Amino acid sequence: MMKQFFRKTMKNIATYVELVLSAFLVFVIAILIIKLVGQCFFDIWHDKLELEYYMEYAMSIAIGVEFVKMLCTHQPGTIIEVLLFATARQMIVEPSMYMRLLLELAR
Repeated sequence: MMKQFFRKTMKNIATYVELVLSAFLVFVIAILIIKLVGQCFFDIWHDKLELEYYMEYAMSIAIGVEFVKMLCTHQPGTIIEVLLFATARQMIVEPSMYMRLLLELAR
């Protein structure tokens, strides 16, 4: 009886911790989006726009959003989406490493 009560209590606490963490991450992601948009306008104004930097930054934000979805929904599909976004981001950041891998596999 007491064991089930503790299990249920710990499960509820873990759920609330996940929700608080998700809310915090949404707040941080919103701030990062505002920072990205502001920096983009500043760089456009000063002709210093670098596409790779913004792609990396935007993919990091997308991974954060998918991670929040994963914390909230607990479905296997969201875990796969997070992994796909993380892989895509890494391919954008370091494309030469993946090109070498594909060339080696094509032999």
